Amino acid sequence: MVSVQATRLRRLHHQEDGELDAGILRLGPLEIAQCDNDPDRPENGRLAIEIGGGR
Repeated sequence: MVSVQATRLRRLHHQEDGELDAGILRLGPLEIAQCDNDPDRPENGRLAIEIGGGR
């Protein structure tokens, strides 16, 4: 069995506002979703993966 669990979903420098529970990070009409995962530019999105389990 394979599964993924999100633990945080929010805009940078903002408090969580139900995005994780809804499973959606809503964008405005003039916004573009971006996730560069560049430590020198955290404002362009960050993705962290923690792996566990297995045999």
